Amino acid sequence: KFVEAMSYDRQKASQMVDMMGKLYVLEQSMRDQNLSWEERTQIRQAQAVPQLNEIKAWLDKHLLTELPKSPLGQAISYT
Repeated sequence: KFVEAMSYDRQKASQMVDMMGKLYVLEQSMRDQNLSWEERTQIRQAQAVPQLNEIKAWLDKHLLTELPKSPLGQAISYT
């Protein structure tokens, strides 16, 4: 949804895509390292949780300022 919203507000949509991308990079690096479930859990707690908190804060901030029917507002609501 945020990729679609780039045509509406490239700067804000790109911020969210970049933040989500960091989570994908983290998951891919753990797959590449062939880590155990326990090791992945520890890494997620240490690295993914702070990233998820940053995403949540961004969503909360922009939920109040974006029009609900705009592409960015729809992406935020969907998330």
